[in-house]
Amino acid sequence: MNEEASTIRLREVTPDDHAAIQALFRENAWPLRSREGWDWAFAHNPSRQAIEAPLGWMLTKGDDIGGFLGNLPQTYWWQGQRFMAATCTSYLVRPDWRACSVGLLRAFFVQPHVQCVFTTTATEQSAQLYKLFKAKPWTPLGTDKRLLWIASDKAFLAHTLGRLSPNRLLARTGATLASVLKPLRRLTGLATVPKATGFAGQPVEIMADNTEQLDARFERFWQDLLQREGLQLDRSPSMLAWRLADPDLRGRSALLALIGTDGEVLGVSQVLAVTNRPHRIPRLQILDWVMSESAPEAARDALLQAVLAWAEVRQLPLIEAARFSGLAFEQLRGANAHQAPLHTGSHWVRVSAKALPADLINPQSWPITNVDGDDWFGVTDFDTQT
Repeated sequence: MNEEASTIRLREVTPDDHAAIQALFRENAWPLRSREGWDWAFAHNPSRQAIEAPLGWMLTKGDDIGGFLGNLPQTYWWQGQRFMAATCTSYLVRPDWRACSVGLLRAFFVQPHVQCVFTTTATEQSAQLYKLFKAKPWTPLGTDKRLLWIASDKAFLAHTLGRLSPNRLLARTGATLASVLKPLRRLTGLATVPKATGFAGQPVEIMADNTEQLDARFERFWQDLLQREGLQLDRSPSMLAWRLADPDLRGRSALLALIGTDGEVLGVSQVLAVTNRPHRIPRLQILDWVMSESAPEAARDALLQAVLAWAEVRQLPLIEAARFSGLAFEQLRGANAHQAPLHTGSHWVRVSAKALPADLINPQSWPITNVDGDDWFGVTDFDTQT
């Protein structure tokens, strides 16, 4: 290590570091979080509070900050036993500080009180560092895929043509083409959300301002999930309410629940409107998806129709589900989805053999959805105020 690098120190993040870290993000054109959103994601995360885990780690030199890695603990259950995992987020180091960047990952990998650490958004470059800590790429069926549906032919064509040319007349041509494309897609079934034929249940929309609807019905749904085999991500009503409470995503995220004719919850899907990522078509991102084992086949289509309706109201051209595995992936890809490769990100996993049964880390025992990772963390506006 050279003399300059030797003056760099690694330390845990404190809540008061928010402004300095956001300045680091701003200079690298990374999405920013408000102070309230920062506290929600890190300090107020119930899983982090349960084990008093670090908020993250940073590289400092005097008052200067040159690197950051956020820590997002998550709670899982298996056979009545709690398991703690953690995913990292926002791994950012200035080029002239890269000699010390491995220290951030070391702190993440050796943190106490977690049985598994992983990332779902590793790049080819960062993956080389994960190998240093015996993390292995783990890509079960589906996690390398992106599932897409067209929510609005008119909005999709208008946005696509508008990107190809700033000419307004060309963009308006999308409305005319949509009148031809939509019936053609319905005929072929290409990327069209299927109709919920013969299903009589009702969708419910739950957002940050009405989480009181997460009542005993959702507790019973959660208890049923706990009886399934394999690791189950915590979907208790209190955890669902926390996920909806992100102040930076207020109004942009919802939990769509499907209620059967007997009043019981048949399925839930957390969705997120993503409109601010440069060079990407605005879309509704499905973050989470889980159905009751007793739900009829048409319930899947009914819940997807609720997702479609949410996208249409917000004039979002696309619906996307990425980094899913297991039954959720099978259900969604069987619903006329268009499959596309996911070029970035992979599940680099390192497991504590002492605490977590090895046979749980396999595609059948750990059903992944997008909310398992940190993709939701970096979707706030670039102009978020600090």
